[in-house]
Amino acid sequence: MHYILCLVNLLCGKFSVLALSELRSHTKLFFITGYTIDNTQSMQPEKTTGTIKQQLAAIAPTLEQLTKQKNERKREFVNVQSQIDQICGEIAGTIEVGEQVATPQVNEDDLTLERLEDFRSQLQELEKEKVLFYLLPFLLVLMLHSSYHSHRIRGRCLVPRPGNV
Repeated sequence: MHYILCLVNLLCGKFSVLALSELRSHTKLFFITGYTIDNTQSMQPEKTTGTIKQQLAAIAPTLEQLTKQKNERKREFVNVQSQIDQICGEIAGTIEVGEQVATPQVNEDDLTLERLEDFRSQLQELEKEKVLFYLLPFLLVLMLHSSYHSHRIRGRCLVPRPGNV
């Protein structure tokens, strides 16, 4: 209800700098909680009465904590997306193993755990694909080598010896 009064005051031109600041803080709090915190957690400040300065002071710690959580979540997204880009580049042959990739741009409009888990699942699949990508040539060589030696042992050498051509 208080937010509506702030908006009415703002529209009527009867607002102070503190009222505008409080409105911005509440708006920022809404957007941060809406995009980074699970729905099961409630981070609303308990104190909603008092002067505007008191209300701002009550919101500030929550806002700071949510900003830290948002930044941490953003770092997690950057880390996972960087690993995905790294593996994709290695498999495609566009970058060398161990070469650093550019820091990916993160969509800050959707930093939900569900989206992060989707990226983590994608990363796990790519890691499996990378192992197969590097392991498959060795397995093929091993199979050819094994096949060659098994035929030689049976006396059916596939490759003629020099001088027996």
